[in-house]
Amino acid sequence: MKRILNFVLAVGITAWVAACSSSTDSGNTNNTQQDATGGLVGTWISSTADVAPLLKTLLATDSILATFKTDGSYTVTSYSAKNGNFPFTGTYTVAKGTKDTLGATIYTIDIRQATPTVARSQGIYVVQTSVSPARMLYEVVQTETPAGTPPTVASGFGSSKGTTGAVLTGVFSNIQVYRKR
Repeated sequence: MKRILNFVLAVGITAWVAACSSSTDSGNTNNTQQDATGGLVGTWISSTADVAPLLKTLLATDSILATFKTDGSYTVTSYSAKNGNFPFTGTYTVAKGTKDTLGATIYTIDIRQATPTVARSQGIYVVQTSVSPARMLYEVVQTETPAGTPPTVASGFGSSKGTTGAVLTGVFSNIQVYRKR
């Protein structure tokens, strides 16, 4: 059970984003307003309907507060009235992808969680700055013990797989939506 909880927490706590179109937008106006991380740096909140279904289903997660710093570190706190609060810290690296969605470039992210347990997660995100507040779609999967298969820029959002190799869909989707604070 502890391994499943760690997997679910790593997937979701560092997981974010909502299903979105995978089409390329040649009128990309978002990227000119973003930093080298595509706008990731800052504090983000995910609550109610924006929380990934996987986290709501398995952990009764109410909301998540995530802060990504310019030095490559992050802090995330998952809130659950039923299960308590869980703080996470670690480092991240990103790489700009070659595919756009929602008028912005999809980035890859590699997360090295340091606390409360060591874990590695990988996935994708996109920040849409043409809406206010900015919105981030984010999806990652823990890739080391237990290992899932993360989504890629090419496969798009909604393509991550769990430890059994099944695509994480429906109530097990780990696509998260965040709003900039």
